[in-house]
Amino acid sequence: MANNNVNDITTIHQTKHINNDTVLQYVQLVDQFDGKCDVITAEAWLKSVNKLRMFSNLDDTTVLITMCINFKGEAQKWWNQIEDTTKTWCAFEEKFKDKYIHNGIKRGRKSKK
Repeated sequence: MANNNVNDITTIHQTKHINNDTVLQYVQLVDQFDGKCDVITAEAWLKSVNKLRMFSNLDDTTVLITMCINFKGEAQKWWNQIEDTTKTWCAFEEKFKDKYIHNGIKRGRKSKK
């Protein structure tokens, strides 16, 4: 876990009063995501986070913290750009799909031409 992610958790937890142990428990259940993947991998990652969210009944703040801790590289840079305007899971999911799924499909179509 990168230090900047740990600092992010501490800051968020101070304002949201979320239990660190709870978040760290869920962090271990989510694969890391670096944003350098195909559409199928991005869809599978999102599906796994959605399953965890539903089965564990996670609130938006907890699921957003959990997934952002598991972002690495390009995905972490992308999250840093959208974090301030992304406060709900629904908003995150829409932005994630636009970035990693819909854009990936468009890139695939262009490369076939």
